[in-house]
Amino acid sequence: MNASKLCHALKHCLGHEFGWEIIGDLIRWERMKALIFDLDGTLVDSVYAHVLAWQVAFAEAGMPIDGWRLHRRMGMSGGLFKRAVMRELGRTISLPKLQTLDKRHGELFHKFLPHPRPLPGAVQLLRFLRKNRVIHGVATSNQRPHINSSLKALGIPERTVVVERGDVVRAKPEPDLFLECQKRLGVEATDC
Repeated sequence: MNASKLCHALKHCLGHEFGWEIIGDLIRWERMKALIFDLDGTLVDSVYAHVLAWQVAFAEAGMPIDGWRLHRRMGMSGGLFKRAVMRELGRTISLPKLQTLDKRHGELFHKFLPHPRPLPGAVQLLRFLRKNRVIHGVATSNQRPHINSSLKALGIPERTVVVERGDVVRAKPEPDLFLECQKRLGVEATDC
């Protein structure tokens, strides 16, 4: 498959034209062998539900925090995220309270967003990649069972490589999730 075919597919999936910088990226992509996608906020519209769930969970635990302070940290691994928020609040928290906070976030997230919605064009793009045998995978700081409904909404089959937080020692902002995904896809990092 060449870059112009991918560009046409992306235009069709996402429903709009691309700027020249993206066309240039696609031309360079022609030399790439694989694509790795993040999940929350890239393929699925779930970031704001996570922010709200964390905001309510922290408030219920007696630690109110502004949503924008949480939003700017989305994408970090759970442990790193919570440590950064606690530093920002100037607080410490015991492991049992941290686990309770984590559990409450999960409950609230599923209450606020019981059926995650794919971002526009995500399902079509993934379908196009599978149909054209373009190697691809997902690398996310989130983990099962929390990601199951998102993967289902995207129509991602079981055989797709999905690397989650528990699969690596260090998560984002470290590159370990993406490097593990690249390894499981059987390609070099420079080919992604």
